[in-house]
This record gives sequence, structure tokens and C-alpha cells, in this order.
Amino acid sequence: MACNWLDQIPSESLQTLLTSVRSQKHASSVVPPSLSLSVGINPGEVLEIQGPPASGKTHFVYHLLATCILPVNSGGRNKAAILYDLNASFDVFRFKRILSSRLRLIIGDENLQEAVGHSLKKLHIFYSKSTVDLAVDILHLSYYHTSHLPDSEIGMVAIDSLSTFYWSDRFTSENTRSHRGRTQLTAPLQSVMAALEAFRHTHGASVVLSTWSLFPHYKLPESLLDAPPLQQSSFIAAAIGGTAPLTYLIKLSVPSVPRVAADTSISELNNIEAPVSKELHGLVYSSDVLDPTPFKFSVNEEGIGIS
Repeated sequence: MACNWLDQIPSESLQTLLTSVRSQKHASSVVPPSLSLSVGINPGEVLEIQGPPASGKTHFVYHLLATCILPVNSGGRNKAAILYDLNASFDVFRFKRILSSRLRLIIGDENLQEAVGHSLKKLHIFYSKSTVDLAVDILHLSYYHTSHLPDSEIGMVAIDSLSTFYWSDRFTSENTRSHRGRTQLTAPLQSVMAALEAFRHTHGASVVLSTWSLFPHYKLPESLLDAPPLQQSSFIAAAIGGTAPLTYLIKLSVPSVPRVAADTSISELNNIEAPVSKELHGLVYSSDVLDPTPFKFSVNEEGIGIS
């Protein structure tokens, strides 16, 4: 059903032309995200952020959204950003702290709250109740842009997390297979990716997608056996059973758990202070580089630091 909406997207030749010009303008500045996350990713690029719970996925998404909506003099792009919050867990206070921290470095405390509020107006959040709803919502994004943001450029579309409805989609597909002798397991997610590709092509927005880690003992689909490492490691490619239109994949590791002595009492545990920041590890896969690049980053309430 969602795929049928693709046929109703009107031709936007002028936007396509402008997108082409913007892409050529930024072509010389393309560098791996492990080296340039402080300035975000380039227009038209697609980034998958994959990892287990508490690995920093959402914080990465917040950091990139902040970079998109912040003013240029604060290291941002000064563009509108769209977030599809499928987990319904967006933390506005946490996001405001990230904005405040980065703005304070430039303007200090004077007019800080006004500047934060101005940036927040550029972030538009949507909630979808299923993968099919998400595909339809993205297909209507061009109309939302025209009617609600006619004077703004959408610089980024982010989905946190694209894996949210994986099990419900799989349950529905397996029921379909048992009743009809066939399956459409990947159809909803394929519709989402097709809708994103259509919007990215006409508007030149970058796309950021957080996903789960691949499951233990996961068997690679035959269609990906000869694919590059980026595709073989992608949750999206595995879910749709084919290559995904990715520029980068950031694969985050399981966070380490502090060791505590077995004889530690409850009162002692309560007195242990949580670290101000935590160090995490990951790998960056690129569509044009064969081997992944390892990197370390720290996460705290005010943002992330890459090393």
C-alpha cells in the first residue's frame, strides 16, 4: 500500500537541479564521519548508526540534529531537521542541554535561552505507529515542507529507531506466509527506504538512521555474500535482503559495565557516583573504503567527543 504512494510524488525538476548543485558544492569536503562528526555529514549522505542498548545511538542522533539546526556561527548548518521518533522517547531537556552547551561556547550566557529556542523551532518531530505509517508519513514530507516550511531548507531526516517495528513486521509477514504460502517480510521497510530515497533525491537532505545490532548467529542473506563490508554489517541491508543506499555505517560496541566487588553492600552501591562521561568504542564503515576505521568517543550530558 505504502509503495503505491510513490507513484503520486510529483516531479520537482527545479529541486532536483538545486540538489545537484549543492552536491557538487560539497563534493570536495567529504570525509569519514569519524573525523568530521563535529560538522555533521554532507547533504545527500545516508548514515546508519547501529548498536546495542545504551551504546550511544540516540546521543549520536541528537548531536547530528543539533549540528543541522544550530546557526552557522555555532558550527551548525542553520537548516530545518525532521525526526521520526518511533520509540516516542525524545528527551527535550537532554537535547536542550546539547544545544545550550554548543551555543554557550560562542555567545556565552547572554541571550542563550533565546538562541536555544530559535534553534528548537527548526526541529520537527513526528511519531509513527508502524513501519507502513512511517513510509506514508515520509511520502507526505514534501507536502509538509511546502505548507509548513516554505522558507526553510530541510537539511536532515532522522529516524530513531528504524528497528522499532521489526518484530511486529516479522510476525505479520510470517502469519501472511502461513495463510497464503508466501511472505512479504521486508515490504514495509523497503517502502520506507524507497520513500527516503525519493525525498533525498529531490531535496538533498542527509539521512540518519539508528538501528539495532545484528542478532547473534545471524546468517547473511545470499544476496549480500559478495557485498562490501558496509552492506554485510548493515541491519537495514539484512532486513530488506539486499544492498541499502548507505554512505556510512557507524557500528557501536557494547558498553562496558563497571566492576563491583561481590561483597559490596547496597548502601555502598548507592554512594557510588555515576561517571560524568563514559567512553565508548565503534567502527566506521564507508561505501568507498574496504576496511572499517576504529574510533573512540565519550558521551556526557552536553554532547559527544570523538577521538
